[in-house]
Amino acid sequence: MKKIKYLKKSLRGPHYYRRQIPLTGGGYHHVYEPIPYEFGTPEFFTEYARINEKFEKGNAHVPLDVVPKKALHALIADFLGSTEFNRDIGARTRKEYEDGLADIKSEWTDVPVKSIERPNVLIFRDRMAKKWAPSRVNKNIKSLCRLLSFGMDRGYGLNHNPAVKIPNLEMGDGEGWRPWEPESIQVAMSDFEGIARTAFYLAYFTGQRDADIRKMRWADIAGEEVRVIQEKTGAEVWVPLHPDLQTELAGTERRGETIIAAELLRSDGLPSRTAGQSLSKAALEKYWQPERRRFGLNGVDKHNTRHGLRKNATINLLKAGCTNSEAKAITGHSTDQMVNHYAKKVNQRRQARAAMDKVVQFKKAASENG
Repeated sequence: MKKIKYLKKSLRGPHYYRRQIPLTGGGYHHVYEPIPYEFGTPEFFTEYARINEKFEKGNAHVPLDVVPKKALHALIADFLGSTEFNRDIGARTRKEYEDGLADIKSEWTDVPVKSIERPNVLIFRDRMAKKWAPSRVNKNIKSLCRLLSFGMDRGYGLNHNPAVKIPNLEMGDGEGWRPWEPESIQVAMSDFEGIARTAFYLAYFTGQRDADIRKMRWADIAGEEVRVIQEKTGAEVWVPLHPDLQTELAGTERRGETIIAAELLRSDGLPSRTAGQSLSKAALEKYWQPERRRFGLNGVDKHNTRHGLRKNATINLLKAGCTNSEAKAITGHSTDQMVNHYAKKVNQRRQARAAMDKVVQFKKAASENG
């Protein structure tokens, strides 16, 4: 007989044959079968061999309803190693989740996942708010929500997600990046030059994020549309090109594969070693910030930024009467939350104007009727 491998000695009572069985949902289940004979006797070894052969041939019974007893840190490891995380989520969002889950793992005891309830999530949020910025806490709660959603279908004992709809902490004045004022838009549209001008037009008329406009290639333009693979979500978006943007691009120098590309020559007229290359965020800032300063658009934090232009694009779509779904089809927003935020403001102004028109018409009618 082979060397005894699967044996657990009991202080009282019989020895046990102990085998670790992998579960289809992940994790393992330990199976114990008693060996009711004195260790070392022929009967003992015969019974051990019988049980072992049963497992080797796959005839052992393993309860189908067995759920692996897993804790929070194991779930984090499973999620980060999953196909869902590594294939279906965009690179930028993956980085946010990795950072958020690292915070959670360092600050949250390795408790059984099924024991996590909504009060635990709120307590964690409020405790972390005392040491971290609101934006960091909000991202961590978002990461936790995504993690627990993943765990619900993978044998962690959750039948609901306790992190769903946890209110965000307010960040500053609650407004974040501001949409541009009409006067500032007119200045940039008329007077910005060079790479900063191209970046402005792409951001304002496509509504895409900064990382996505920097990666747009000339080859991505097909007819009157441009194809975008959003870095944050990994989603493919086809954005129709506004006539003003088409006119602008028709006069834009093609220096490389990307629409926004490094200058071919340095300021001294010599060839640039980065000529025609795509620009990082920091590299684009070297062209963007001087234009902002040149026209006095850099005075207030969070005003007149490229991300603010994404908000302008969303507002323009809603003002034109687009539905939330139509607006999201252009901007690529994955949820209604941000679109609803601006829709509420647009609708308030529209309804307020309609109400005032009714007042004016009422007074006019009253005056005419004496």
